Formats: sequence, structure tokens, C-alpha cells
Amino acid sequence: MKKLLVVLLALATVAAFGAVNFSGRLDVTPSLSYDASTFDLTTSIGASAYLNVDASNESTTTGFYVTFASYLQSITNSTTTFPITLDYDTYVWQKLYSSESLNVTLKAGLLSRGWSYVTGSYFSWIVTPPYFLFENLTPAVAVDMDIANGDVSDNLALYVYSPTSTTADLDIYNNFSFGFLNVGLMAQGVFSAVSGGTFGFPEIGGSVSADLAEALNIENATLNAFAYLSVDPAATDLSTMLSDYLVGVDFGYDKLSGSLAFAKGNMLGIGVQTKILSPVTLGADVVWSDLTDVTNFGLDAYASWKTEILNHRISVKYASDTVTLAWRMRVYF
Repeated sequence: MKKLLVVLLALATVAAFGAVNFSGRLDVTPSLSYDASTFDLTTSIGASAYLNVDASNESTTTGFYVTFASYLQSITNSTTTFPITLDYDTYVWQKLYSSESLNVTLKAGLLSRGWSYVTGSYFSWIVTPPYFLFENLTPAVAVDMDIANGDVSDNLALYVYSPTSTTADLDIYNNFSFGFLNVGLMAQGVFSAVSGGTFGFPEIGGSVSADLAEALNIENATLNAFAYLSVDPAATDLSTMLSDYLVGVDFGYDKLSGSLAFAKGNMLGIGVQTKILSPVTLGADVVWSDLTDVTNFGLDAYASWKTEILNHRISVKYASDTVTLAWRMRVYF
């Protein structure tokens, strides 16, 4: 009888969902580091993993999304940490209206909006490149509207959330695309800015990207310019009003591609990669954390390739008088 109940429960669960998609990634990275300032040699084995679950009912009008992430690192002194965190969006959703030109979706849960660690497409992140961060990640209720008309598309989302137990706030996010041009805008903390009779302006983040290869009709090449900025209207002077920015370009031709990015704080990064030895990809990044001191930089070089289900990357990294040799093995599923 118990077995029959288990089978019926399983069948009912399957019937409730029209589509359940699982995806994820597992990384294992042995590494060896040498610190020239202290003459210390350190070995470590790092691991990270995450699992995405995306489900909807048969008519795709309701569903949920959740990500489980975990990290493990074991080093030579036998110290081990294993924190489990939820780093990404975790929410339920329902389509309120759906047509060819307009889709309205209600979302509720842990919702992110804005831009999270944006930089060029071809940086390897072995050395942290210049990046832009303007993100809000809180429990919220959102109304998300997707509008499309030919080559024009627009996404407008309103997020209502509670920064404290006695207050409510509003974020507005909009992303507009037309041909080769994409423009984003986010206003953060709208209610807070206008509360108490102050009628101030919320903190604003913006983005602009342009596919110049498409605009100039350049074939077999990549040329994408981008700019991100955040503005604090409450700043007391113009020099601090622009609180953060990032400008750059992604480029590529044939088997060579790369990124160039410059961020606030005089931070400059250059990343290049080539597939001239395909199936092996060779790449290198160099990052100056402050161009006023050109001796303060990070450098890495890497080679990556795939063997059956394993994606390998061997890298050599230099930063702050430390040289690290690492071998990352990655599996997608």
C-alpha cells in the first residue's frame, strides 16, 4: 500500500509540471601558490557547484526558479570550509497576460535587478578585471512587462520590497533594444527618495551598448562598445555625483578576440584569447588596479580545452608578489 501511495504521489507530481529543467556546473581546481615576499608555498583544492531548477506547468502560465550554490576549499593546514549559499534569484512566477506583443508576469521571491559584475566578454576572471556593479537583491514582488514590436523590444519591471519591517520601497528597471542599440536604466529606492517631503531623486544606474560591427556592416567580426554608470543625485558636488562607471569594447576577428575595459579608480584591463590552435584556446589578461602606479598589476595566462565531458583550464596567475598555478576541471550538466 505504501509503495502504491509513493507511485501515485510521484505521478501526481509529474503531472503538475509540464516542464522541469535541471542544469548546473561542478568545478574542481587543484592549485599551487608561491609568495615571493614570504617564500611560502601553498597547495589547495577548491571546489564549487551550483544547481538550477526551472519549472512550469503544462500551459507555462505558472512556475518557479531556484538556484542552490555551494563552495568547498581544503588547504594544507587541514582547514575546511563548506558554506551553502543561495546566490541567485529564487522566485515563483505567474503570467498575468500573454500575447505576441505583450507579456505581463508577476514574480515573488528573492529577486535581483540591475547589473551584477558587468565587464567585457573575454576576460577570464582569473585576475579580477575592471567591472561595474549596480544591483539590488532582496525579497520582493515584481510586475515584469515584455513589449515587442518588430525590431523594437522593451522590458519594464517594477519591484516593491521592504528594506525594514516598517517601510516599503520601489525599484524601476527598464531595458530598451532597437537594432544594434541597447539602453538600460534603473532607479533604486524611489519611495525613499520622495518620502518625508524631501522630494529627492533616487539613485540611478544606466547602461548603453552598441553592436558597431552590425551598425557599420562589418562582416565576420565583433565590435561591441559598452558603457555603464551610476549617479547619486544626493551627492553634494558634481565630482562625487558619478559614483561609479565602466566603459569598454569587445572586439574580435577570425580566431582572435578580446576585451578592453576602463573603470572608476583608474582601473584598466585587457583580455585576449585565440583559437588558432583549436581545439585548444589560449588566452591572457592583464589588469592595472590603478594606472597612477603601473607597477601594481595582475597578470594571467591560460590554456583551455575539452575532453569528453570535462572542460580543462590550466592557468598561471601573478598578483601581489604571488604566483599561482591552477588546473580547473569543469563539468556542465
